[in-house]
Amino acid sequence: MSRRSRDHVIDEVERLTGTRPVQVDVTVCQLVPRREVQRRKYGFIDLPAPPEEPAGAEEVPS
Repeated sequence: MSRRSRDHVIDEVERLTGTRPVQVDVTVCQLVPRREVQRRKYGFIDLPAPPEEPAGAEEVPS
């Protein structure tokens, strides 16, 4: 799935800018069960909101 996503991003960047990117990296941060994803018109999807960070879990600047 991430390969298809990467290829889609490459194609869209080329279509919008006229320049094909040399490299696109895709990082999967969360897997969402299909039943929780709502498909919308024009291929967009609505994902559930990410879980909130517990209090005190903020990153401390170094």
